Amino acid sequence: MKIILLLGVLCLVTYWPAFDNQFISDDYVLLERVESWRADPFYLFSISPEHFRMTTYAAFLSLKSVFGYHSGAFYAMAVLLHFLNTLLLWKLVGRSTGNSTVALLSAVFFASFQDPQEAVMWLAAMNELLLGLFLLATLILWQRGRFFWSAVCYCGAIFSKESAPLVVAMILTLELWTGGRVRLGRRYLFLLVPTRLALFTYVASDNSLIQSGAYSLTAHSVGVWMKTLA
Repeated sequence: MKIILLLGVLCLVTYWPAFDNQFISDDYVLLERVESWRADPFYLFSISPEHFRMTTYAAFLSLKSVFGYHSGAFYAMAVLLHFLNTLLLWKLVGRSTGNSTVALLSAVFFASFQDPQEAVMWLAAMNELLLGLFLLATLILWQRGRFFWSAVCYCGAIFSKESAPLVVAMILTLELWTGGRVRLGRRYLFLLVPTRLALFTYVASDNSLIQSGAYSLTAHSVGVWMKTLA
């Protein structure tokens, strides 16, 4: 309990300045679009790749429905997500290394290191926090042998950001790190359906990021992919 309290205080103190912020232009775009999504559940698929941000839209819709245009509630949600990710990282590192000190130091560093602060202090980037939440949950559940629920969390990651399929490589790396070898088996079939879904929708002809060339499969993209995984 003391560790949880410590990490909570660190997250709150580190990102307390966020509560001085208001909505910015990108946030208002999401706040407007959630009303269209409320009226038409398939609306996000018509403005691809926004369907890969579905969990963010769900969060914005829920917060707007309860708190209206009070930005403080949205930033509180962002800090809370960062806190939950910190706890999940603490659990994952502790289980993977068997070293409670390393796990605690990792969580403390993650909670207070501000280089990736955009994910917490820019509301439209909430998808990064949600992606982290679902990916960390996917890894922890996979370690515990809860393969079905791990795949469910993986589906949540897919609809948070299109880089979610990297978790498959992360699982293989984690198994190699903790067990000394990769144990392929039927349990990987649980990841096949959501991965297939991500790849299918990713190449949709109406994806503006693909059509504009922002996303493309080139030699350079392989290096970017490897750097992201690292």
